[in-house]
Amino acid sequence: MLSRFAAPPVHPDITAHGRLTRALRLWVLLACRRANPRPTVAPILGPAVPAFAAFMDLAVSLWPEPMLVFPPCAATLSPDESVLLGLLATAAADDRAAADRLAEELLDASARSRLWQAATRVTDALAAD
Repeated sequence: MLSRFAAPPVHPDITAHGRLTRALRLWVLLACRRANPRPTVAPILGPAVPAFAAFMDLAVSLWPEPMLVFPPCAATLSPDESVLLGLLATAAADDRAAADRLAEELLDASARSRLWQAATRVTDALAAD
């Protein structure tokens, strides 16, 4: 059953946003089934997996409701995916104010700060790759 969530090969022409979307979806789907998502997202994110794992673990613990993600093949984003990917994009752009605006209705200031720090570690790890 879990083999259908195996990560497809990563091609160099896939954008960082596409890689993060795929990794986020697989992470949540596998974690909900109590499977370790790290081996599945490792081919997608490479050495950024530890930072991404910390980001996702924190996001799941801070999220006000169970996280909604779409299947890996979906062409659109769920509202939760949009916020998490938006946080990662604002971290890559070093735009803390935009990140706060994006998550202010979901998370208090302390939670936003912690998630921002985790997001910057992900984007730093991806940039170093």
